[in-house]
Amino acid sequence: MIEQILFENSIFKLSLFFDEDIDYYSDICIKLMIQNESFVIFKDNLLYLKNLVETHAKGIHSLDNVLNENRLGLLLNEYYFSMYSEEVVNELILDSEEQWIGCHFLFHAGTQYAIWLYKFQNQNIFKISPIFDGFEDDNLMERYKNFIANYEDVFETSLTYDDLNSIKNIIYHLYSLYSQYF
Repeated sequence: MIEQILFENSIFKLSLFFDEDIDYYSDICIKLMIQNESFVIFKDNLLYLKNLVETHAKGIHSLDNVLNENRLGLLLNEYYFSMYSEEVVNELILDSEEQWIGCHFLFHAGTQYAIWLYKFQNQNIFKISPIFDGFEDDNLMERYKNFIANYEDVFETSLTYDDLNSIKNIIYHLYSLYSQYF
């Protein structure tokens, strides 16, 4: 495995991992490392990552003032659970397409973690929140209630535009290196 550091400071490191024989359809993963803990926050192909970055490079949206910034991850899980259970959650505000408005501030939602990128109080916020993954369990309600009761975001920090541009440029460069062969 090859590691490409996307961002690193004294608090955390964000690295992209891939095999030597990569092409743009190869699986890659991004790990967030905080002290002795490591979280795989993204696992998909390089083309999809490049497309995500391209979409979000158009600008970071300011968080809607009707959303509680501290509850974004929790509300995302409530939204997913409401879709699964077909129950209405009054706290969720839906847009004209019946999607929770908080989804507009997601960079990516995987099977275990959601990656958020938004502007809040003049800062670019990068946040990782857990996603409930027990929808197929026999004891769904008990597991979900326990997940909600013990919920906490994994990580949150602010990044400068220069930090974000550097990450974007590394991903674009990696994509250009491996897409030229196909």
